[in-house]
Parts: sequence; C-alpha cells; structure tokens
Amino acid sequence: MANVSVPLGSVYVGLDYHQASVQVCVMDASGRILVNRSCGNVAGEIVRMVAGYGVQVQAAIESCCGAPALADELLALGWKVSLAHAGYVAKVKQSPDKTDWGDARLLADLIRVGYLPKVWLPPAALRQLRHVVRYRQQLAAARRSAKLRVTALLRTHRVEFAVTRWTKSWLKVKCHLRQDLAVVGFTEGEGSRAGFGALVLVGAFLYMLTLTWA
Repeated sequence: MANVSVPLGSVYVGLDYHQASVQVCVMDASGRILVNRSCGNVAGEIVRMVAGYGVQVQAAIESCCGAPALADELLALGWKVSLAHAGYVAKVKQSPDKTDWGDARLLADLIRVGYLPKVWLPPAALRQLRHVVRYRQQLAAARRSAKLRVTALLRTHRVEFAVTRWTKSWLKVKCHLRQDLAVVGFTEGEGSRAGFGALVLVGAFLYMLTLTWA
C-alpha cells in the first residue's frame, strides 16, 4: 500500500514484533492505514518511520520475549505503549490471515477503538528480579534432579549409611555452577572403603558435582 500524506496529529500504531524486524502499521483516527511495512528492530528507526504521520502516538505490541524492552525504549522516546495479551488477540482475530501485515493492522485497530486486551508492563527492575528468581528455581530443580539420580543409583546397589542422607556427615559435595551431571557408574571401594568407592559422573549442562564419600 502506498504511503499516505496526512496532517500531523494522533496516530495509532500496531507493532508485530520479531527478533530481527518489526512490522509497523500506522493508522489514523478514522481507521485509514497510512503505512504498513517492516523496519528494523530498533526503537529509533521505528520512531523516525512514524514521525512523518503523527506526533501523538499510541502503540500496541503483543507481549512476548523482547517486547517489554522495546516498549521501555519507545516510552522513553515519548510514545504511549501498551502490551497486548497474545492469546486474547488471537481470539479477537478469528481470521485465517496470519501475515505480519495483518497482525500489525489488527493491533493498530484494537488500540484505536479501545478494545486492546492489555497486560501489565512491569518495570525493568521487576522483570530482572523475575529472571533471577526463575533462574534460581531452575538451578534448584536441577540440583534436586541430580540428588534423586544419585539416590536411585545407591538404592540399586543397596548402599546404606548410618546417618541421614544428604547431610555433611553423609557426603561431601563440591558444587561449581558450571554444568549439570549424569551418573554413569561407580568404582569399587579400596582400603577401608569396602564395596562402594565413588560415583562416576559426567558433566552435562548446569552443574558439575564432585562427590567424595567419607
């Protein structure tokens, strides 16, 4: 569609977000599409593209990975930006058109008529805290999984200890946050260690544990 020249005023912008690019649809108050094309995934480039069509911008972007960071950059440049619930937008769409052009047009139209299903845009500090908490949960789950595998191996070979499992007196664990482990076997005991010597571990993803049995 050819670009349309209009007096500068309020415009409504739909942003179909992708990692390398963003489909930008600019719509006026009457619903007329002024431009709908792809540009680089850079806030400054998007702002320059829209600047020729309006000075007061209300934009909508589906909530996805990377979208909140782009929204923050556009807010800092003076735009009004709302995050849209991707699932509800898909229900509103009810159309076989899955093109970027159509998705950006729908977002612009929804923000224009006030029907955009919005979600909260958390502050950047809160989003970072969420990432830290989520990563800690992943590490805890990986550690729990490794301990269960070790326990299963010990049960398989009927290894018993007089003290409570997973205490310092039961084992000595050196844990470096480098990669995960896989239990592949064990060694025979030597000297005073009769029967069971040590576990044979192979590093995989998140942890590397070296177990030395007392």
